[in-house]
This record gives sequence, structure tokens and C-alpha cells, in this order.
Amino acid sequence: FMPFRADHTSITDALGDEAAKIGGLIAAAPFLCDGDKYSFCLALAVAPQAQRRMMLSQINPEALSELEMRQATLDAAGDASARDTAAGKYVQGLYRFFKLFRRKGEFADPFARPLNLLSLPLLEKDLHSPETLSAVGEFYFQRGYYEDASEVLEMRVGSGPVDAQMFQKLGYAYQQTGRLDEALRNYSQAELLNADSLWTRRRLGAVCRLLGRTEEALEHFRIAEKARPDDASIALNIGHCLVELGRHKEALNYFFKAEFMGKKPERAVRPLAWALLLTGDTARAREYYSRLVSSQPTYADCLNAGYAAMLDNDMPEAIRLFSLSANSFDGDFTGWLDRFRSSLPSLYPLGLDPLLPPLVVDTLLYRHS
Repeated sequence: FMPFRADHTSITDALGDEAAKIGGLIAAAPFLCDGDKYSFCLALAVAPQAQRRMMLSQINPEALSELEMRQATLDAAGDASARDTAAGKYVQGLYRFFKLFRRKGEFADPFARPLNLLSLPLLEKDLHSPETLSAVGEFYFQRGYYEDASEVLEMRVGSGPVDAQMFQKLGYAYQQTGRLDEALRNYSQAELLNADSLWTRRRLGAVCRLLGRTEEALEHFRIAEKARPDDASIALNIGHCLVELGRHKEALNYFFKAEFMGKKPERAVRPLAWALLLTGDTARAREYYSRLVSSQPTYADCLNAGYAAMLDNDMPEAIRLFSLSANSFDGDFTGWLDRFRSSLPSLYPLGLDPLLPPLVVDTLLYRHS
């Protein structure tokens, strides 16, 4: 934790005449804490002479002057900037100590688990004002610490009146941590305060769909569609809801719309091909799946393309596609068979011969063995 000085005896003894040149460069490096600077210089001291000369040859006065000017600019930025820099370097030094010190096992590591300052009894009464809770919650939220953000924002909601945006952020934090019921509750609160928010409406639809409440999800996306009729993403979500509800022909219209209107029409290709397959239009389904299979397909692309070929009684092509799918399923052939069998019940009403899937399995087992 000793502040770095290029004229410290450990540096001058290690680097000799080169101490001033190298030490000055390292001292101006803004991304190293003091401990890192000492370690770098001492490591350089034991490096082969040829490597040291090569490094020194690349250090020129202009680079040194540029670093010094940059450091001077940071120092002149004001007390707040200097304080932030000092605090950052101090935390960096602490982290280095608790993670790298050879006797680190003798100390309790404060970086080993999350630390929420608001939960410390010593600071509780000073940090629980609405303004502080809002600031801390925003800090956690912006940096993706959603578990901490949800805890702090929940405190903020309980400390006084809040706006719709606060409920939106709390709902999103809960959604990101998998707590979907809490997310839905907060999105609903945000919707009560601002019913015109398209963002809230789409989140409500997404969470309802994740919770299996597909009818409610569809209703939310329908409302969003009225506000934004040309939005391809909304059309895509409506299509997904309709497929989950078994309304495949209706879903097709929305997938075609998403393909036509979207900036990324490829997003609609997979659900569109599947919906075509489930409506019995295997010819067009195979056209779409051929596009997918010809360009970095997933195991599911090959699997579904195989279903379409099997429905057309094109067994050589079906076997080829199923083999490609199984080979790309991380080597877990048993797991792939479970996936293969899971969609068969939805294909039998389309005219799939019940004798074909066992033949496919036998053929693939023979090839796999």
C-alpha cells in the first residue's frame, strides 16, 4: 500500500540508471495501482537484458510527455475527479492484496461476496433517505447488479411516493433475476400509473408469456399493436402467442408480417417455418428450412427440417437431416432422442405414418453405434 515513487530505493537498486526513465513512465500510468507499479518495475528488473533494451527502445520522450500531460489533465479536473481516482486506486490496491498476497488465507476477503452498504446497521440510518435509496438503486441498476438493485428499489418504493419509472426498473430487476411474479406485480403497478407506456406493455406481455399466461400475454401485445401497428417485434410476439394457443393459421399472418416489416427478417424465418409445418404446408416449410440449414443451422433447424422431409415421405433426406441434428447436439444422443420424440404428437394429426419414427430411430441408432 506504499505510494509509488520512481526514486524509491527498491526501484533504483533494481533498475539502476534506467530507474528514472522506466519509473517515470510507470508512475504516469493511470490504469495501475501503486502495488501494480512496484510489481511491474521489480519484474522488469529480472527480465533478460535483451527484452529490457527492446522495451526501452520503444519508450520515447513524446510518449512520456503525453502520459504526463494526461495525468496533469486528470489532476486539474477538480476535487471530485481526484477523489474518484484516489478511491478507485485504493479499492484496486485492496483487491490486489486480498486476491494475490501470499498469506491472503489469513484474512477475511471482503470481495468474496456481495456487499450491500444499506444492510449495515452502522450506516442504516444515514443511507435510508428516499434520495439516497434512489441514487444507490440507480447505481446498481445501471451496472447490472439486479439482485442488489431490486432490494434497494424495493426499499425506495416503501419509503414514499414513486413514479411509474421506478416500478418499471424494479420490475425489470426482478425479471432479470428470474423472479417473474414480482416482476409482473411491479410492471402492473407501472401500467396503472402510466397506461400509455409501450415499454411497460411489452414487458407485461413478455412476463405473462414466460409465466404460461399466454391469453393475458396476447391481450397485452394486441394493445401494443394498436399503438404501433407496423412494429415487427410486436407482430412476432403475437405470432408466438398464437402458436402456443394452437392457432397456427392466425400465427402465420403475423409471422409473414414480421418477415415483411422487420429490419431483421431472418428473426421471423424459424417461427414462420414451424407454423407452416404445423398447418400442413410442408412444401413451403421445407423451403424456409432449406435456407436455415444452408447457413449455420442449429440442431433444432436440422431437426425440424427433418420433420418436414419425413412428413413428405422423403426418408433419405429426413435421415440426413436428423443425423446432422443429432451430431450437433453436444454428443448426447439420448438427449437428442428425447427432443426428437417430444414433437411427434403434434405431427401425427398432420398425417405422419406412426411406423416411420421407430424406423428413423433404428437407423440413427445403427449409425451412431
